[in-house]
Amino acid sequence: MKDKMRKLGRTFNWLIVLAVLSLLIPLNALAAPPAQEITCEVQYIVQADDWLSKIADKYFGNPAAYPAIVQATNQKSESDAAFAQVSDPNLIEVGWMLCVPDEETTQVLLEGTAVSPVGTEGTTYAEEVVIGVGRNLYYGHTSIEVIHNSLQVWEPLIYPDENLNPQPLLATDWESNDDATQWTIYLREGVYFHDGTLLTADIAVANLEKDLAEYPIATLDRIEAVDDYTLNIYLTGSTPTLPNLLANYASAMLSPATWEQEGVDIPIPFGSGPFKFEDYVDGEKIILVRNDDYWGQPAQTERIVYRYIPDANTRLLALQSGEIDAIADVGSIMPSQGQIVEADEDLNLLLQDVVTTHYLFFNNDKPPFDNQALRQAVSMAIDRELIVNEAIYGYGVPAVSNITQLATGWVNPQAEPEYDLEQARTLAASVLGDEPESVTFVLSSSLANRWPYGEIAQIVQYTLADLGLDVEIQTVEAGTWNEMLANDEYDMSMRPYTLSSGDPDDFMSYWVRSDGIFNEKYSISYSDQEAEDLVAKALVDVDVEARRAYYDELQLLLKEQVPFTPVYHEATLYATRDNVYGLSLDPIFKPSLTTVYKIVE
Repeated sequence: MKDKMRKLGRTFNWLIVLAVLSLLIPLNALAAPPAQEITCEVQYIVQADDWLSKIADKYFGNPAAYPAIVQATNQKSESDAAFAQVSDPNLIEVGWMLCVPDEETTQVLLEGTAVSPVGTEGTTYAEEVVIGVGRNLYYGHTSIEVIHNSLQVWEPLIYPDENLNPQPLLATDWESNDDATQWTIYLREGVYFHDGTLLTADIAVANLEKDLAEYPIATLDRIEAVDDYTLNIYLTGSTPTLPNLLANYASAMLSPATWEQEGVDIPIPFGSGPFKFEDYVDGEKIILVRNDDYWGQPAQTERIVYRYIPDANTRLLALQSGEIDAIADVGSIMPSQGQIVEADEDLNLLLQDVVTTHYLFFNNDKPPFDNQALRQAVSMAIDRELIVNEAIYGYGVPAVSNITQLATGWVNPQAEPEYDLEQARTLAASVLGDEPESVTFVLSSSLANRWPYGEIAQIVQYTLADLGLDVEIQTVEAGTWNEMLANDEYDMSMRPYTLSSGDPDDFMSYWVRSDGIFNEKYSISYSDQEAEDLVAKALVDVDVEARRAYYDELQLLLKEQVPFTPVYHEATLYATRDNVYGLSLDPIFKPSLTTVYKIVE
C-alpha cells in the first residue's frame, strides 16, 4: 500500500498547481520539467482588467489552462528579467510580461494534471458542479463564521501556503516592532462584501475581536484601527508568530450584517469570497453562486452545490451514479474505498497530504488512566504501522510526533512514539498486577463515518487485552459523544486535529494548557506546570532556534507523560468523475473551487 501511495503521489503531484491558483500559494517552485525548453508563442503584456484565465481562454480556448502560463513565465523569468515572477495568480499587474507557451509546451506543462490543455470547439461547460461531503459545513448561528472556510464564501486576512508559511489574502502586508509586541496590518483596498459593504480597518477590528474571542491568543491586549486600511494589534508580550496565529479562522472577515440576523432561521454569511451563499436546505445541501464582482480572479463555474451525505457508502454510490460530480473534503472517502474508486474507469482517485493528525486521548483525571505508566503502556502497545497498513490501507503516515509531519521545521524526531509490546506488558503489569481492568473507548459515529475509527478501535481493543485491559467500544452519535466526554463518562477516545496555522502553538495552546479548549472540552484534564511554562515561553520568544528548542523539549515531555498520543497523520483521498477538471485540495483540505469545471458530455 505504501508503494501505491507513492504511485498516487507521483501521478497527481501536478495537481498541486491547481490548488495554488486560488489559495495564494507561491508558484516559484512550480517550474516546468527541466528537460522541457520553454517556447513562448506570445510575449504578452498585461493590460487593465486582465486575468490569467481570460488570457488562457484567448490563446488556448480554455480558461482553466492558465497554470501553463504561470509555469512558463516563472521559468522564463529565471533567465530573463523582462518576464514577471508570478507568485499569486490572483494578482497580476498591468505592464507585466507573461510567456504564453506554444501548444507543444502547454501540453507538457499540463501533462498529468486534471486540466484539458486546450479547449475543444463545441465543448459545453456545465453551470453547476455538485460536491459530496461527509459533514455538514453550514453552522448557522452556532459559529461566528456561519459557514466553513472550504466553501470560500468568506476569506481571512492571512492564509498559509503549501509550506504552512503565512501569506496575505485580505491583508496585503504586515510588520512588527523590534520585540514583536505590536503588529501593523495593511488591508487590501477596494474589497466589498457580498452585501455591498466595503472592508475597512474598523470592520476588520470588529471581526478580529470576535475571531480572537473564539480562537484566543494568550498575549493579546487590544486591536485598534489606524486609518481606513491599517490596523494595529497590541500584545502583552512578544508574539513573533502572530501572522501564523491569525491564519484562516483566526482572521475571518465578514460584513457586520452577518451578525445582525438574530431570529433568522438561516443566517447569511456575507463574506468577500469568490462564491456567494445562496441557500441552505437543512441537513441536505448548500448552494453557492459565483461572485461576479469578486476582487480576485473570478471562478470558472457559475454554481457549486455541496451535498451532505453522512454515510460513506452512500456518498461513493452517489459519485459512481453521477448524482454528484466529486467527493472533496478531509475524511470523505474511506481508505477501504480507494481501490473501488481506482478501479472505476469513470472516476479519478486523488490524494493530498494534509495537516490533520488523529489522536488517541485519555481521561487523565480518573482511574485507570490517571496513572502515567499505564498511559505509556497503551502508547507503546499500539503498532501504528500496522494500523496504517491494515485500517488505513497505506493512505497515511504512522505518527512521528504530536505535531504534523508536514510542519517539518518543528517536528522533533526523538519524540516519535515507540512500539515496544514487551515493555508495554511490563509497565501494565506494574500498575494492574494480575487483575484485569475494564475501560470504555467511546467513539463519535460522525467521525467513524468519515474515518475507520471502528477498525482502529478494534485493533486497539485486541492489543490492549494483552495488557490486561478489557476494552468496551461504544459508538454514539456526535451530541452524545460530546456530552459523555464533557461529563467524564469515558476512559479513552479518538479525534482528529488540524494544525491549520502551521505553528505549534496552534496545537499546544489548545491541548496542553490546563485551560486549553480541547483539554477542557473533552475532560482530558492534563495539567503540568513544566509543560505550561514551555508553551508560554515558546509563544513569546523572538528567537526561532529558542522556540524550536522549547517545542523539542515539550514534545519529549508529552511523549513521556502521554496525556494523549498521536496515531497517524492523514493523507486525504478525494475523487472526481472523469468529466470534472481543475479540482484539487491544499494541505488544509481547502478545494480549488475557483478552477473547478465540468464538461457536459
